[in-house]
Amino acid sequence: MNPQTYLREKFDILIESFPGIKIKYEIKKRDYDNHIIEILPIEMYENKKYMEIESDISFEFEQLFQEDEIMFVSEKSLTRVKNPVLTLGFPDYSFVIKQEKGFLTNVLSILGINTNIYVFDADESALETKNKDDNRYHAKAGKNINYALAA
Repeated sequence: MNPQTYLREKFDILIESFPGIKIKYEIKKRDYDNHIIEILPIEMYENKKYMEIESDISFEFEQLFQEDEIMFVSEKSLTRVKNPVLTLGFPDYSFVIKQEKGFLTNVLSILGINTNIYVFDADESALETKNKDDNRYHAKAGKNINYALAA
């Protein structure tokens, strides 16, 4: 088994175990291969189960592929995945479009329930830039945008 096959199997486990996780994978070739895995969202690093699995993957990878290096990074890391060879998980384009403030949302927040509304778009070419007047994204003429709400 090569490192890419090993990591792909582990990525499948992560995707199955953590709905909403996004994985970007890049290989930087030097005298050795440096396998960089960017995990999104950053809240994954607050999940104890995720952290245990990441640690196990890193340890096993280093035992199996001693000539290579592995590095897990987040969206706030100095090292980032710039040219992914593989991207898995939720769609690339998500925008917070509305956050209501009121009695119900305050109660939901206290209970730890996210009250943001997210729009996921599968086709970036369908979006115009954010309108400065109403702070929303608008579809280009003749384009359809598929929306999904998540809470």
